[in-house]
Amino acid sequence: MNKINSESRNKTIVLLLIVGALIYSQTLNYSFLHWDDDAHILSHPPLTWATLVSVFTQPYYGLFIPVTYFLWGCISLALSWFHIPPHPFPFHALNLLLHLLNSVQVYSLIKLVGLDTRADKFKGPRTNGAGEPAGFSSGAAQVGALLFLLHPLQVGGVAWISGGRDLLSSAFGLWATRVYINSGRKMLPTILYGLGLLSKPSLIFLPLGLLALQPEKAKKSIPWLILCSILGGFILFWTRAAQSYSLMPSVAWFRRPLVAIDSLGFYLRKIIFPYPLSVDYGRTPEWVLQNNSFLLSGACLLAFVGMLGVFRPFLPSAVKKGLGWSFFLILPVLGWIPSAQQSISTVPH
Repeated sequence: MNKINSESRNKTIVLLLIVGALIYSQTLNYSFLHWDDDAHILSHPPLTWATLVSVFTQPYYGLFIPVTYFLWGCISLALSWFHIPPHPFPFHALNLLLHLLNSVQVYSLIKLVGLDTRADKFKGPRTNGAGEPAGFSSGAAQVGALLFLLHPLQVGGVAWISGGRDLLSSAFGLWATRVYINSGRKMLPTILYGLGLLSKPSLIFLPLGLLALQPEKAKKSIPWLILCSILGGFILFWTRAAQSYSLMPSVAWFRRPLVAIDSLGFYLRKIIFPYPLSVDYGRTPEWVLQNNSFLLSGACLLAFVGMLGVFRPFLPSAVKKGLGWSFFLILPVLGWIPSAQQSISTVPH
């Protein structure tokens, strides 16, 4: 990385941090919500420094997210150490910090994917005269990072303290992806993958997403995939065991794809046109099937896939790989596997 490229990167990072802080700083004044915040933090069994490790041995509130609970517990214990009652400010500050960090990681990741794709395709120099990744504009990475930072769908995760589990899991997932692409090593990405799963299990298909970014490594990665499958399967089993089966909606396996189509179409519509942004609780699998809402979602998906087919020859390889990576990350939250959360909504994320 030459001086010009380094200065451009630093300016972009500073821009992301300043813009993000200005936009989201108002969330620092928000209070706890009696919408999971009370259960996760205010009503959590009392912790001490000696018993804090207990969050790694048993699930709580139907979830096994010990890394998230450990971090929240450290904040609560630090406040109690100074005889300060539970206060939302440090938890909101954590969410803001994680979102800013994730936005910077997205910027670096977009540049890395473009760089990696260009080098593999042409086997040529990795930078152009300006010191940027050849064949992939730094401006594209800036726009992508700003879109990630400012998209209205991000507001809920940042403003809602309980949304910190999603932000923390995303931070580990983005970090693992960057290390995997940059170095090709698997030990650190595996550790980060495990930490991400223990922050929120929805990261379970990240290894498949990494292979979508670098499919040429698929054959050599089979043992690693088996290891990740064992790790992810154990955490997923432990999480499901913590949930009440009486709350899980009963939907036949052959109707699950319809629920998944509806969820995927719902997320796609909200990404393109994020309105309204109110929580869509009540969108249960039964509601989806009774109201045939999957038909509209299916039509949106067909239109999107059709557009991809038309413009596929003109799409950079990095964009195609990025879409594959994103698909595997969103796959676990589409409703394929029954969970107690679906008794409230199939799209609470």
